[in-house]
Amino acid sequence: NDDDYELQPPKPKLEMLQLMGIAFFAVSGSAYGVEEIVPLGGPFLSLAALVIAPAVWSAPMLLVTAELSVALPRAGGYVVWVEEA
Repeated sequence: NDDDYELQPPKPKLEMLQLMGIAFFAVSGSAYGVEEIVPLGGPFLSLAALVIAPAVWSAPMLLVTAELSVALPRAGGYVVWVEEA
């Protein structure tokens, strides 16, 4: 059914900070290792690494999800994509 999106209410959008937090915890699982980064690289380099690493790590998944969402624009996400494969 092509109009699956019309049947569901719109979901609230995530802000950039929330997405970065999700990406950070998806990459590292927690703040483990942060204590060692600060003495070795200093506070600026540590904060820069904590901002850049999740963005770089999640970029491929972002591109795959964007491409599949455009190619198969139906509600269901991964379930629909796997069924079509």
